[in-house]
Amino acid sequence: MKKILSTILLLFSILQLFGQTGYKQKIRELISITFPQKPEILDTLGQSSYQFMDSSAVYSVIAQKIDQEKMAVETDQISEIYDNLIKGMLNASQGKLISKKQFEIDGLKGSDIESVSKANPNLPDLRFRRILLVNNTIFTINFWTLSENRQTTETARTKFFNSLTIIADKTTLSQGTEKSGLFTFGYITGIFFSWVFIAGVIAGIILLIRRLTRKKKNPSASLTLSSKHQP
Repeated sequence: MKKILSTILLLFSILQLFGQTGYKQKIRELISITFPQKPEILDTLGQSSYQFMDSSAVYSVIAQKIDQEKMAVETDQISEIYDNLIKGMLNASQGKLISKKQFEIDGLKGSDIESVSKANPNLPDLRFRRILLVNNTIFTINFWTLSENRQTTETARTKFFNSLTIIADKTTLSQGTEKSGLFTFGYITGIFFSWVFIAGVIAGIILLIRRLTRKKKNPSASLTLSSKHQP
């Protein structure tokens, strides 16, 4: 009897797992990523922002197109560019870097970081980011949560990041140009990009909470994090 019950519970768990497929979101016809549910799409300060928030984390993707007429990305400086962007992000948020590593997808190099920032009590302090340049667009994929939720959100975080897929024509993929003589991404650009990004995230979270409140969803959707995010 116990074996039968265990088998039933296992099958039920598997069915639940298959039922929780999430929402596959295409972004700029370059990448796709699966959110737990359909994200809110915002255009803030010239960026495309895709955000979803549940009781334990904020999921977001920021897409920023590079104006190639004003600045250029050189292919042999990708790692340096990512490092400068990371420095700018950390300085802008008074954050501390915990870990950094590279990843590769379809031949494109990206940077994967974990950091913590307690400078703004209205935002989750533990922040995981993936930074990836695809053609002339920088994508920042974010999973923000509270430090005490690090272990309990690990599965959701891994699933979110691993769902990243390149959907652009593989023959057109690039990460910059040869030496161009134009202004290239540097530390100052990283700082500017970071401030714009953080402002976009804050504005997005506030707007998301207001929309959720307006829809009068059930209390379970009112979010553990929301008490920290009131404007």
